[in-house]
Amino acid sequence: MGIEKAKATSAIKPTKRYLATLRLKRSTATALQTILAKANKKEGGKRVRAEQAIALGLSLIGPEHIEKLQQSSLSNVDRFEDLYRQYAARNKDLTKDQFMGMLIDGQLQDRTVTAVS
Repeated sequence: MGIEKAKATSAIKPTKRYLATLRLKRSTATALQTILAKANKKEGGKRVRAEQAIALGLSLIGPEHIEKLQQSSLSNVDRFEDLYRQYAARNKDLTKDQFMGMLIDGQLQDRTVTAVS
Protein backbone atom coordinates (compact mmCIF):
# COMPACT_ATOMS: atom_id res chain seq x y z
CA MET A 1 0.00 0.00 0.00
CA GLY A 2 2.87 2.39 0.58
CA ILE A 3 3.84 2.39 -3.12
CA GLU A 4 0.27 3.05 -4.24
CA LYS A 5 -0.02 6.00 -1.85
CA ALA A 6 3.28 7.47 -3.13
CA LYS A 7 2.07 7.20 -6.73
CA ALA A 8 -1.23 8.85 -5.83
CA THR A 9 0.41 11.83 -4.11
CA SER A 10 2.94 12.35 -6.91
CA ALA A 11 0.09 12.60 -9.41
CA ILE A 12 -1.31 15.67 -7.66
CA LYS A 13 -0.48 18.74 -9.71
CA PRO A 14 0.50 21.95 -7.95
CA THR A 15 -1.91 24.84 -8.26
CA LYS A 16 -1.13 27.54 -10.78
CA ARG A 17 -1.54 30.29 -8.22
CA TYR A 18 1.80 31.53 -6.97
CA LEU A 19 2.03 32.84 -3.43
CA ALA A 20 5.17 34.37 -2.00
CA THR A 21 6.22 35.56 1.40
CA LEU A 22 7.80 38.99 1.43
CA ARG A 23 9.83 40.55 4.19
CA LEU A 24 8.87 44.14 4.83
CA LYS A 25 10.10 46.70 7.26
CA ARG A 26 7.56 47.42 9.95
CA SER A 27 7.07 50.97 8.62
CA THR A 28 6.36 49.65 5.12
CA ALA A 29 3.86 47.10 6.41
CA THR A 30 2.16 49.81 8.51
CA ALA A 31 1.95 52.12 5.48
CA LEU A 32 0.40 49.32 3.42
CA GLN A 33 -2.14 48.58 6.16
CA THR A 34 -3.04 52.28 6.36
CA ILE A 35 -3.61 52.43 2.60
CA LEU A 36 -5.74 49.28 2.71
CA ALA A 37 -7.80 50.66 5.61
CA LYS A 38 -8.51 53.85 3.62
CA ALA A 39 -9.29 51.89 0.43
CA ASN A 40 -11.67 49.57 2.26
CA LYS A 41 -13.55 52.40 3.99
CA LYS A 42 -16.47 52.30 1.55
CA GLU A 43 -20.04 51.18 1.18
CA GLY A 44 -20.31 47.66 -0.26
CA GLY A 45 -18.12 45.91 -2.76
CA LYS A 46 -15.26 43.52 -2.21
CA ARG A 47 -12.35 44.32 0.07
CA VAL A 48 -9.21 45.69 -1.53
CA ARG A 49 -6.42 43.17 -0.97
CA ALA A 50 -2.76 43.92 -0.33
CA GLU A 51 -1.86 42.23 -3.63
CA GLN A 52 -4.06 44.69 -5.51
CA ALA A 53 -2.49 47.73 -3.84
CA ILE A 54 1.03 46.43 -4.46
CA ALA A 55 0.26 45.59 -8.11
CA LEU A 56 -1.09 49.11 -8.67
CA GLY A 57 1.98 50.66 -7.05
CA LEU A 58 4.32 48.53 -9.16
CA SER A 59 2.52 49.54 -12.34
CA LEU A 60 3.23 53.20 -11.51
CA ILE A 61 7.02 52.70 -11.29
CA GLY A 62 8.74 54.24 -14.28
CA PRO A 63 12.28 54.24 -15.66
CA GLU A 64 13.23 57.25 -13.52
CA HIS A 65 12.21 55.36 -10.37
CA ILE A 66 14.27 52.34 -11.39
CA GLU A 67 17.27 54.63 -11.98
CA LYS A 68 16.79 56.14 -8.52
CA LEU A 69 16.65 52.65 -6.95
CA GLN A 70 19.81 51.64 -8.80
CA GLN A 71 21.68 54.76 -7.70
CA SER A 72 20.61 54.34 -4.07
CA SER A 73 21.99 50.80 -4.02
CA LEU A 74 25.52 51.83 -5.03
CA SER A 75 28.26 51.92 -2.42
CA ASN A 76 30.84 54.71 -2.35
CA VAL A 77 33.37 52.34 -3.94
CA ASP A 78 30.90 51.62 -6.76
CA ARG A 79 30.35 55.34 -7.30
CA PHE A 80 34.12 55.98 -7.32
CA GLU A 81 34.66 53.19 -9.89
CA ASP A 82 31.88 54.60 -12.07
CA LEU A 83 33.34 58.13 -11.95
CA TYR A 84 36.79 56.76 -12.75
CA ARG A 85 35.49 54.79 -15.76
CA GLN A 86 33.71 57.89 -17.09
CA TYR A 87 36.76 60.10 -16.65
CA ALA A 88 39.20 57.48 -17.95
CA ALA A 89 37.15 57.11 -21.14
CA ARG A 90 38.06 60.73 -21.98
CA ASN A 91 41.57 60.69 -20.47
CA LYS A 92 43.17 57.41 -21.50
CA ASP A 93 46.56 57.93 -19.86
CA LEU A 94 45.21 58.57 -16.33
CA THR A 95 45.73 55.90 -13.67
CA LYS A 96 43.25 55.22 -10.89
CA ASP A 97 45.77 56.50 -8.33
CA GLN A 98 46.18 59.79 -10.23
CA PHE A 99 42.40 60.10 -10.50
CA MET A 100 41.99 59.59 -6.75
CA GLY A 101 44.65 62.23 -6.11
CA MET A 102 42.85 64.70 -8.36
CA LEU A 103 39.58 64.10 -6.48
CA ILE A 104 41.24 64.55 -3.09
CA ASP A 105 43.06 67.70 -4.21
CA GLY A 106 39.82 69.19 -5.54
CA GLN A 107 41.05 69.34 -9.12
CA LEU A 108 37.79 67.78 -10.33
CA GLN A 109 34.30 69.16 -9.90
CA ASP A 110 31.85 67.00 -7.97
CA ARG A 111 29.85 64.52 -10.00
CA THR A 112 30.79 66.03 -13.36
CA VAL A 113 34.24 64.48 -13.72
CA THR A 114 35.20 67.51 -15.77
CA ALA A 115 38.66 68.90 -15.23
CA VAL A 116 38.79 72.33 -13.64
CA SER A 117 40.83 74.81 -15.72
